[in-house]
Amino acid sequence: MSHSGISPGVYYRATKKKEEKSSKKKQKKKHWKLISPEKEEMIIRTALEHPILGYKKITHILRTRRGQKISKKAVYRVLKANNLLKSLRKRQRESRKRYEQKLKELLPKGINQVWQMDVTYVYVDKYGWHFQIDVQDYYSKYVLVQRFTRSYSGKEGMLALKEAIAEAERLCGPLAGKIHLITDNGTTFVSGYFAKELKKQIIEGRDIEIFEHVRIGYRMPEHIGSIERYHGNCKQECIYLNWFANPIEAEVALKNYMIYYNYERPHWGNNLKTPAEIYLGKDYCETLVYKPKEVDQYLKSA
Repeated sequence: MSHSGISPGVYYRATKKKEEKSSKKKQKKKHWKLISPEKEEMIIRTALEHPILGYKKITHILRTRRGQKISKKAVYRVLKANNLLKSLRKRQRESRKRYEQKLKELLPKGINQVWQMDVTYVYVDKYGWHFQIDVQDYYSKYVLVQRFTRSYSGKEGMLALKEAIAEAERLCGPLAGKIHLITDNGTTFVSGYFAKELKKQIIEGRDIEIFEHVRIGYRMPEHIGSIERYHGNCKQECIYLNWFANPIEAEVALKNYMIYYNYERPHWGNNLKTPAEIYLGKDYCETLVYKPKEVDQYLKSA
């Protein structure tokens, strides 16, 4: 010990403390506190009264409404022993699978077969919240229309959809087949006006409805992930980088971004082609170059 510079007493005291600590750790065992039969019965009765709740919310009810001092672990053990633990959203998983299967059946093989439609919020300084209603072709990721408005009513949603139909026919000619319109369950799309007007949209000469409306499951935004991604990009690359002084400035900036997104921005879902290249069936060329001034002139003439 003298060669290491440590006295024997110091060395043996240190090793003795380590041995004592390790022995204490070995001696420590989990001892569950016993629950009285009355408390156990109350836990089971509360769980049966609230069959859709998990053990954490059952604990909260026992503490706040029954006046019981009890831990979440104790409630968990009792519920597990009596097979009363709720599975991790089994019903929601089953519902999600059904919706995913339905959407897989709708995977498009070309343009104008599946459209996605959604609404996002835009704040304008001193003018409050405005809304952006977008319609996107799912196959090409091409945004057909972007309606900037103060309302997201069913009427405004239908006006945006009619504009999308006109734009699609202007670019690709008359619509030939039925389009699956996929939306969430927002106020715009569950309104009676929207449903009524949707049935009036007929393919001329064939007396066939243009759209089959498919609403996704609740709290499943990934089922309209393409247009949700567009809104995310729009916010990150346009809205959050600007502080709009008035609605006209906001509308011009957003319209410019839509054209940039369609004609200039490579898209991973299109193997780095732009949405316009896929939707119009043309290679990138000078005729597709992003020209914001054209949008300015369009809004002035409108």
